[in-house]
Amino acid sequence: MKQSITTMACILGVWLLLSAAAWAGDGQTDIAEIPYTISSSGSYIVVHDLATTQTDIDGITIDADNVTLDLNGHALIGPGKAAGTSGHGIYVNGAQYNIAIRNGTLRDWRGNGINGSDAVNSQFEALRCYNNGAYGIRTSGVCTVSGNNCFNNGSDGIRVEAGSTITGNSCYGNGFDGIDAGSGSTVSGNTCFSNDGDGISAIYGSTLSGNTCNFNAGDGIYTSSASTVSGNTCQNNIGDGIHVSTDCRVVDNTCGDNGVGTGDGAGIHATSSDNCIEHNLVTDNDRGIDCNPATGNYIASNRASGNSTNYDIVGGNTVGAGDLANVAF
Repeated sequence: MKQSITTMACILGVWLLLSAAAWAGDGQTDIAEIPYTISSSGSYIVVHDLATTQTDIDGITIDADNVTLDLNGHALIGPGKAAGTSGHGIYVNGAQYNIAIRNGTLRDWRGNGINGSDAVNSQFEALRCYNNGAYGIRTSGVCTVSGNNCFNNGSDGIRVEAGSTITGNSCYGNGFDGIDAGSGSTVSGNTCFSNDGDGISAIYGSTLSGNTCNFNAGDGIYTSSASTVSGNTCQNNIGDGIHVSTDCRVVDNTCGDNGVGTGDGAGIHATSSDNCIEHNLVTDNDRGIDCNPATGNYIASNRASGNSTNYDIVGGNTVGAGDLANVAF
């Protein structure tokens, strides 16, 4: 019996040593106070809610490449949206690569919830960024921004630069655009509601699909050129449901009740040439599809009903005929 107890004790001791080694080997560093600076690569975790009343400071500064920061469901809380003149919840200092920030709340900072304006090839996910004085989330290019909730920020909910992927976010009540994306970005499956600018704004060569953009003070979706806009729902915006400039493909979208109140809006509005506008449903807008004075566009197989003017299309555009005709019903 004595030998059995001794053997069990030895086994337990070995197990505890192995467990401790595994725990120590995970490389995580606890963050238990702010301000805090991350100055070396590795994995960091916030262990409880952290708040400050001090103005003009950043909560956590990331000053290294290859950093993973897990907020672990906790909040970084600033001194107030209008307190002081600067200060971000998380600040990526300079051109840092391969940053991942996830799973927590950034609120009440004078600057951005997250300022990663120079963070490249980085990921931002499952974050709640609200009531910040500027952007909810601000990144550089080639970043992934997914599954975040950004609302009541002073500027855009989310702003990213070229070549980024923005998917599955909710942006509500922000002081400018819900999402502002750089060229060549993919913007899909987002909900942008009641923002003071456009729901989504994206420039050259972007793909915008499956988004819902309703009740925004500007356009539901705006993109300048060479973009594909497909399968989106844009309703009750003060401006246009979808507004494109040139060389865009606009297909299979649903746009209704745009130009609300004192606004002036089309379901789909092309302001320049070489756009292809097909298979869209436009209902109860000021104008269903507007290509006036724009010329050199192809408009076919659309359905329009209840608009003040269903099709405002001037000569110099190509309009589908026969099975490709636009229909008013």
